Amino acid sequence: NEDGPNSTLCVLLVHPWAVLGGDMNNRLIVGGAQFFQSLGCSTLRINFRGWGMSNGLREKNQLAAAVAFASSQKSVTKILVLAFSHGSMITHMLLSEISSAEEDVNKVVGLCSVNLAREWLGWMTMGKGGQVGKAVDDVMGSEVIPKLYLQSGSDSFYRR
Repeated sequence: NEDGPNSTLCVLLVHPWAVLGGDMNNRLIVGGAQFFQSLGCSTLRINFRGWGMSNGLREKNQLAAAVAFASSQKSVTKILVLAFSHGSMITHMLLSEISSAEEDVNKVVGLCSVNLAREWLGWMTMGKGGQVGKAVDDVMGSEVIPKLYLQSGSDSFYRR
């Protein structure tokens, strides 16, 4: 989208865990994309390749490629990451490892994390929960990128 006040913003939408039905066609991802498009923003939805249990490294690399792709678009000067559940965990893994000097991450102006599945980290990452938990703590404690965390007590996959 090349017209309007939000035309330089690309919203990168990162889906929930594929094992529980998350993909780029998830209603949250599609609805989020439609909302930001109605505001004049560009959007990018991705599907993580592969499926099932993973330690998150493959997905982290795929997300890094999506950030690089969005950054390479001439009209994009800012990237907002909107990540859900498992996608939020992967986003934290990526952001904790990227140097603030890297050009791609300099375009990331914010993170909105919805239902970060913190209590499930060990199970969802095949025992790598401690490493991922540290990545989450590092990003949460960082002041480099503004963040908004939205968390519910239960959702369609997890009930308290």
